[in-house]
Amino acid sequence: MEVKPQAVEWILSASCGFRFQVSCDNLSGIEPDRAGFTRKVREQVLVYLSEGMPPRAKIFSDALRAFYDIAPLAPESFES
Repeated sequence: MEVKPQAVEWILSASCGFRFQVSCDNLSGIEPDRAGFTRKVREQVLVYLSEGMPPRAKIFSDALRAFYDIAPLAPESFES
């Protein structure tokens, strides 16, 4: 699964003020554990917020927040 890419997507969505929902690709025909996957993505978001994001994603997030006049992102903004 794509925990890190979806964590970046969640941060970028929040940087625009948009709601985000994880995407669980179901290629095997078995229903994925959406709640567990969402929890893992949120945990990665919190890591990015505390330890830093990939540099280009950070630049893009900062530009989006400036454009949409969004305050700095905080962990409580990422409740599932």
